[in-house]
Amino acid sequence: GAWVAPFGMANINSRVVRRSNMFLKYGEKFGYREVQISSNEKQAKKAAKLAQNPTPPEVMQKLIESGRLPKPGEGPSPQLRSRSRFVTLLIAVNEDGQELAATVQGGECGYEETAKMCIESALALVYENASCPNAKGGFLTPASCMGNVLINRLHRAGITFSVLADSEGRKAKVLGKRAIADFNQMVARL
Repeated sequence: GAWVAPFGMANINSRVVRRSNMFLKYGEKFGYREVQISSNEKQAKKAAKLAQNPTPPEVMQKLIESGRLPKPGEGPSPQLRSRSRFVTLLIAVNEDGQELAATVQGGECGYEETAKMCIESALALVYENASCPNAKGGFLTPASCMGNVLINRLHRAGITFSVLADSEGRKAKVLGKRAIADFNQMVARL
């Protein structure tokens, strides 16, 4: 099993997804929720507590000054980044109850994959602008502006998007649980 907890970027990400829905019309009953998987109850409760009561800036500064947290510009070492991975599990359910599970996977997301996403977005706008569905300008989201052009660029850059399916027709949540277990096994080997 797994425990879920609030995800630190959910407040920002949910606004981007809802704006994409405004442009792309996902459906009148569209809803979005983002959580993080925790390996045990204690981690989940700690994450929930931090989401409700974030660490005050003065405490963060003291942790940085004492060397317990990295200073700005000091991130994980290249060795640690080379061993780090992320997986995002997406589970969608339509109005008829049909489910779909998909994953987005890549390397270290805090620095390297985030940089890839920014660079590939810029390159899509420069070199594939005519193929982007809505790159005319305005306050757009990556999905509404670049759509599959960006997904294809990210895939070529090593960030993969996969629909989970199997021959037994198992439900998305079952496939999602298997993806989480596979990811946890991969992390344990690092």
